[in-house]
Amino acid sequence: MRTALDEGSLLAVGVTDEPTKVGPLSGPGVIYVNPPELSFPHYGDDVDTTWTLDVIQGTTLNLDDARSFIGDVIGALHAGGLALDQARPASWRTAQGAEIPAYTLTLNPL
Repeated sequence: MRTALDEGSLLAVGVTDEPTKVGPLSGPGVIYVNPPELSFPHYGDDVDTTWTLDVIQGTTLNLDDARSFIGDVIGALHAGGLALDQARPASWRTAQGAEIPAYTLTLNPL
């Protein structure tokens, strides 16, 4: 993921699995890696693991700029070969109660 962002000239985008590190002051944007969802589609030892990522715009108050930035991040991840399944508009509520623009990406199950 980091390589795809770097190759997309998105060096300042952070990647974290700690929700306390996400907020309006977390740089131009951050990707929050959610805990995986597990499903057990078959009897036995098979487990499908599905990861979701929240691509969160960190600093702008301009919705058009936020959407453009988030689109650039999603494009870089897709071009970098991340196994994206779908992307849904979302928002992220900060500890201070502000809602900031985001997209939730679902990866193909592993």
